[in-house]
Parts: sequence; structure tokens; C-alpha cells
Amino acid sequence: MEKLSIGQSISQSVMILDKAWKEIIALIPRIQEEVENLLDDTKTKFNYKEGWNTPWDYTEEISEIVSGTIFSLGIYKGSKTTVNRYINFQISLFGECIGKNGEPLLHISLEGDPGDFEFNYMGLDLDDSLELPICIREDVLLDWEPEGTVWHDQWWTYSLYLTSINEMEDIEAKIIKPLRHFLKNEKAEAIGKLMATPGIVTYKTCPDDNARLLVTNNVMP
Repeated sequence: MEKLSIGQSISQSVMILDKAWKEIIALIPRIQEEVENLLDDTKTKFNYKEGWNTPWDYTEEISEIVSGTIFSLGIYKGSKTTVNRYINFQISLFGECIGKNGEPLLHISLEGDPGDFEFNYMGLDLDDSLELPICIREDVLLDWEPEGTVWHDQWWTYSLYLTSINEMEDIEAKIIKPLRHFLKNEKAEAIGKLMATPGIVTYKTCPDDNARLLVTNNVMP
């Protein structure tokens, strides 16, 4: 095999990153559409008055390369128009938000605020000011409000290897089905789905630093 020059390696790396972002840009509306279909279903029937927030991209300070994006949807039920919870999706290609596993991740959360890369994003080094305990359920769900059983009291995050989302069936199995259980207040069933999901990220806390999360399955199942 012919060895590439430094210039050729740089060009190929940029082309790979460009291709990855094109695929991500194509993936986002597919996820959004399927989530909206779930919320519109008569068995769940949630409202989302304001629609999806404009994606918040994260640009590395020195290189100015976009390494991640977040998009969020505020939801509520009934005649009330106040958003109770946000469904947040965070795609991270490299950096602190994927840890040392070296693979792009998709973080999915249900919480009280929309995601952003300034104050409210998923990283593996947690903010020391976060006073909540880290409750990791069955290694797959970061449950920030363990007592929250009803959907509008829940605050959780789970993560997928981004490369495990390739087809519409993956969106249905790995995002929509668990989310449906969470929104129906079936947290145990949702965790069961996640445990059986190919491409799920498993976590544990760092033995010598409880404010740091470690990915324990470094190779995608």
C-alpha cells in the first residue's frame, strides 16, 4: 500500500469529517420526525407547541472545527401550554463529550431545560457543582432523579454509539421504543429495552473520582 503524504492525509481526514457531517445532517430530521410521530400517537399524545429548537453546534476553540450539535424539543400534556420537559439529543464526534472510548456518541436525555453547549450538555467529566448523586441503572441509564417515576419528574440520560444508527429500524428500536416507555411512566421497561439494545453505551463512575464517568464497553457491541 502506497504511503500517503502529510498533505494527502490531511485532505482525506477533512473529507471523512465532511462526509460524517453530511450524514448527521441527514439523520437529524429523520429522528425528529419519528419523535413527533410518537408524541402525536393517541396512546401517548403529547404537545410540542414551539417545535424543535435550532440546533446548537459546538465549535472547538482552537481549530474551529464543529465537533458536536444539540437539538431539543419541549413537551407538555393537556391544555397547559407550559413546557414540562425537554427531549434533548446531543451528537458528539470527539472530545470530552465522548471520553476516551474514541467513538462518536449520541446522548439522549429527558430533563427540565433545553440542551446547549454552554451550561447544559452531556460530558463525561461532570460539573463539581452538580450535587445530585450519580445513579447508574443497570450500567445503561444515568438517572439524575431516581425518585422521578412520572415523565414530568424524570431526568435521565442514555447514550448510543452513533455508528449504531444506520436505518429507520435503528431509530425505532433504540430511540422511539425506549422513549415510549419512559413517557408512559414505565421506567423499568425502558431500562430493559436499553439493556438489550445493540450499540448502547455502558457506564460506571471512576473509582478515584466520582465526578467522572467511564465508558466500560469501548468497542461497540
